[in-house]
Amino acid sequence: MTHLPRARALFAVSGLALLGAAVPAAVGANPPASTRLTITANGFKNDTGQAGIAVFRSADGFPSERRKAAVGRALPIKQGKVRWTIPALASGRYAILVLHDENSNGKMDTNVLGIPTEGYGVSRDARRPFGPPLFEDAAIVVKGAERAVGIQVKY
Repeated sequence: MTHLPRARALFAVSGLALLGAAVPAAVGANPPASTRLTITANGFKNDTGQAGIAVFRSADGFPSERRKAAVGRALPIKQGKVRWTIPALASGRYAILVLHDENSNGKMDTNVLGIPTEGYGVSRDARRPFGPPLFEDAAIVVKGAERAVGIQVKY
């Protein structure tokens, strides 16, 4: 009986369950330093122009200052949809903006009141009645080997 605690420790480290106590297989393992992130945006009203995707690591610049995004890309729209896979994104919290840049001018067009005239979507479908969405409302956690995010573009 004196060896039972030691046996529990050995089985726990190997990832096996002892006496019905489940132990994760990755005990002591380091989580992946990067994640393969796939972003799928739907709801584009047409395939005109391009889709701009910006992934922000912090509230600084979100959602309007594209140059402050951690990563970004302009992609063609096909059948009202865009899909982009980022092969290695550092684990952390991110907010994602997708813009339907219909006239391909590289920016979100607005009317005289500052209301967007082009479609856009944000992670977690974050919205505010007045003003742009907040990073905290749009933030998602990216960790593990793979993560997929769906975004609906609205006009």
